[in-house]
Amino acid sequence: MATKANPFDDIAKAAYDTMQALGRKQQEMLAEALKGIQDAAEGAAGGAGFADPVRQAELARKTCEKALADIKELAEIARKSQADAIASITQRAAASMQEARNLMQWPPASPKKK
Repeated sequence: MATKANPFDDIAKAAYDTMQALGRKQQEMLAEALKGIQDAAEGAAGGAGFADPVRQAELARKTCEKALADIKELAEIARKSQADAIASITQRAAASMQEARNLMQWPPASPKKK
């Protein structure tokens, strides 16, 4: 008799893959933020007009836009993962319902010939 895979294996794998993707994205975001801080510090040390309020405002605007884009991307990764998990659960539930229907038929349905 063939053993059936655990119905939650696909869901667990999807959750694991999502956590890895979120971790990679957060690591990338942190690296970009640190590089931005380093570049700003080098610009200030080099007298590149860091004290200029217009430049400071532009830097703040770009930083906020980047942060919002990153948050949106993380939310999209999470949304896709949840949609995939729901699809797996729905598919497994439909298969289970069909198995239950087949078990409740009397007389049992004969196997279909190929």
